[in-house]
Amino acid sequence: MLRNYQLLLFFRHPFFWSNEKKFRLILIVGSDVLTEMKTGVALTGSGSPTMMEILSVINITDVSPNWVQAINPVVMKEMRSFRVYKNSLSELTLFIYNCCLHFDKISSTAKEVLDDPCRYFLNLFPCLFMSIYRSLKASDRTDRSCFKPFF
Repeated sequence: MLRNYQLLLFFRHPFFWSNEKKFRLILIVGSDVLTEMKTGVALTGSGSPTMMEILSVINITDVSPNWVQAINPVVMKEMRSFRVYKNSLSELTLFIYNCCLHFDKISSTAKEVLDDPCRYFLNLFPCLFMSIYRSLKASDRTDRSCFKPFF
């Protein structure tokens, strides 16, 4: 019985999650970054760290030395019409969120490049999900209802 429980825990590890579930977490984080950029206040209340502060503990080079240059130029050009992005983890999560949010507004060429945004971004930045997961797990955000399915 104990062995079955240990096996169950083993397969619940985020490494074994579906790509869609991993991507959903990244999108929720991107949404939080956007909301907090607009309001200037952490969603968990004043005095709590913002999502940008939570993500700032991760060295961006662990995910990509320069994520802005890693993005296909066609996609980057399209997305820069909405915002200019900096080389930080919070900006990368915001970029991914905005790509999905504005997918219907980008050109067919950019849509072809992205094809399946989940696959595109997880393949381009294979360390992104676990970096975000670890930083969230160490934060006060795991109690928010939107993050409960992940923790």
